[in-house]
Amino acid sequence: MTLRKLLEYIIETLRTATVPETPGDDAFLNVSADCIEFGNAQLPAEAPFVHIYIVPELSDFPASDLQKVNINIYCGCISDTLIESALDSIELAEKIMISLYNDNPILYAGPTYSFDQIYGNIAVSYLTLQCNYQINI
Repeated sequence: MTLRKLLEYIIETLRTATVPETPGDDAFLNVSADCIEFGNAQLPAEAPFVHIYIVPELSDFPASDLQKVNINIYCGCISDTLIESALDSIELAEKIMISLYNDNPILYAGPTYSFDQIYGNIAVSYLTLQCNYQINI
């Protein structure tokens, strides 16, 4: 899978997880599909949100057409209190990890997640996954 296809796949998988399995149920991620996107430099005014960033790495075999990438997924939440916002953002990162691993467990490796910080009234946590991708040449 190329880097472009990998990113599209992750975004589509997460947007699908925003749809309830049974009508009337809560969606698993409870994030608007429009708020799940390739990241940008500014925090959105609306939360919860999910921003996805890619950080390619040079593999141990640079001449190989299979390379490594870190996928950094930032989750922002707003709640009644800062501690609730922080806990909500951590739980969102956990749900994203579960959604991605349930969909395709062999695609991802080395998950880590942690709380980032509070920006104004938005609490942000992040999830990092390692993947391999095929160079598109």
